[in-house]
Amino acid sequence: MADQIAAQTWPDQAVENQGQLKYQGKNVHAFKKKSGLIILPSTITKYYIAQTMLGEKYYTVDGSLIKTHYNLEFIFKSLHERGWIGTRFGSLLADGVAFAMVFFALSGFTMWSVPKIRRISRRRSRRPSPGAAG
Repeated sequence: MADQIAAQTWPDQAVENQGQLKYQGKNVHAFKKKSGLIILPSTITKYYIAQTMLGEKYYTVDGSLIKTHYNLEFIFKSLHERGWIGTRFGSLLADGVAFAMVFFALSGFTMWSVPKIRRISRRRSRRPSPGAAG
């Protein structure tokens, strides 16, 4: 059954390696292909996992998709290092967006704090000095 699952997942690719490994604290049987890893948790489970760099997809034994789990850490790291569209243009676009976010944060803080500082200074200037007699 494991060989059949490995053959139907990414059928155009050959199995590079297979064997046992630890996955979430349990020993599992795994097949390594060019696109990723096919994980069979145990012989009694009715699902298998196709793991890639972007995440994991859980399938039933007949091949229908149960759920998808994305690896957000890898996705955000990839966006940070490579950019959005390409290495050069994408990183420039990401830098521009980051600069705009910093600019808007600083201008928002300034717009919020300047009226408060003026109000406080006006209140202090209206108070009589402690030593003045009236």
